[in-house]
Amino acid sequence: MSAETVTRQHFDQTVGELKAMIAGLLPAQSGADEEIILTKDAMKFMCYSDADTFLRAVKRDGVPFIRINARRIGFEMKSLRAWKQKRTRNSVT
Repeated sequence: MSAETVTRQHFDQTVGELKAMIAGLLPAQSGADEEIILTKDAMKFMCYSDADTFLRAVKRDGVPFIRINARRIGFEMKSLRAWKQKRTRNSVT
C-alpha cells in the first residue's frame, strides 16, 4: 500500500467523521474542534446551500476563517461553533 493510498484513506475517514459530527451522529471528540474544514462542509454546518451567499455572509457577519492559499479558505470547527452560539437567540423579538 503506497503512502498516497494511506493518506487518502485517512483523509476520507476524517472527512466522514466530520460529516457525522456535523450531522449530530457522533459526539464531538476532544481533537475535533481543532480540525479545519473547507467551505463546502462549513456551508453545510451553517445551513447554506449557495456558495456566493455563504461567502457574502462570511464577509458581512465576520465569520472567522483561515486563509489556506490565494483561492481557498478553511474554518476551524471551534470558531464556527462559537460564532453560531453567539448568534443564537431565545426570542424572535
